[in-house]
Amino acid sequence: MEKRRHDFKKNSLLAYMVSFGIVVTAIIIAMGVYLYWFYYNKIEADFLRENDTYVSTICDIHEREIGTLDTISVEMYLSRNTVEFKLAENPLKNLTLKEQLFRYQSVNMIIPRQGIQI
Repeated sequence: MEKRRHDFKKNSLLAYMVSFGIVVTAIIIAMGVYLYWFYYNKIEADFLRENDTYVSTICDIHEREIGTLDTISVEMYLSRNTVEFKLAENPLKNLTLKEQLFRYQSVNMIIPRQGIQI
């Protein structure tokens, strides 16, 4: 009888330890899965927000540059030095326009430092 009681206590202690281990492991796994998804979604949201900000900044810079180029083209069109010509027929007439573009290099970084390559 004493041996049965000792075996029963031993088995119940073992069952208690196994069930406790399973419960603790399940809690740790549940917390790990929750934290993984939480941080995954947080990092993804931050990444998308930063990319949106970066693209928006690039778009604003591009729009400003295009506006500056449009202003430069209007100024060059209204200047008295321009004449109409077809580039394929008379390419040397574009030299005055090319020289005028050198003045705008400091205003717009799209215009190359060496001038427009033709």
